[in-house]
Amino acid sequence: MGFAGVTWRVVLLLSVLAGCALPANTGLSDWARGAAVAVVRPLAGIAPEPARDDATQAMQQAVANYLFALALLADDGHFAIREEEFATLASRVAVVDAPAAADIAALARPLRAAAAEARPFWLPPSPSGPQAELNDSRPPRLVLAADPPVQRLLAAISRPIEGAGEADAIRHLTLLRHIAAGHALLSARADRLTQRETEILLRGQSLRLRHALAEMPPDPNPLAPGQAIASVLPP
Repeated sequence: MGFAGVTWRVVLLLSVLAGCALPANTGLSDWARGAAVAVVRPLAGIAPEPARDDATQAMQQAVANYLFALALLADDGHFAIREEEFATLASRVAVVDAPAAADIAALARPLRAAAAEARPFWLPPSPSGPQAELNDSRPPRLVLAADPPVQRLLAAISRPIEGAGEADAIRHLTLLRHIAAGHALLSARADRLTQRETEILLRGQSLRLRHALAEMPPDPNPLAPGQAIASVLPP
């Protein structure tokens, strides 16, 4: 199967998980979906020992689920979370990296709060105003609460390939740094997520992410992003 066919299968599976057609607006949701796909790529250029490899995969899965949940909120949507599955991810990480396990638990708390919060209604700004507006505070609150553990988890995911001389490891490190930079941008502009300038900046981040992915070797399991997300965020 060619790259285009593989990419389509991944996009289709993630779209099914979303449960509805995606709106066209969407710098934030596009970036978050792309980052969710990118972050679960197996570490390239190294052969980690099994316990460390399993812990890294659990960290990747935790970040991917957070990013996909953020994409759903950006689409004015809602999500549910299987908290026991998220707790299992932390348990897998605790075997080799207790601080990273604590960061997964810290990431679960704002996800739980966002999942429990009702979606706001669309209301006109005034009784006579024709244009409906929505001031949805869920995405910025989630981004601000999640940024510290997300940044630490991305650093922990990157640690096994830092300093590796293999070209594939260097490319993968670049990919993870693009994800970290994109989320730092979200945090810095959390009070302006819906502004046009923020969307333009996120489009640039998405482009960098796609270029970095294109430089990576073929994914041995192209359906992994959808599988990783479906186990924690039910369709």
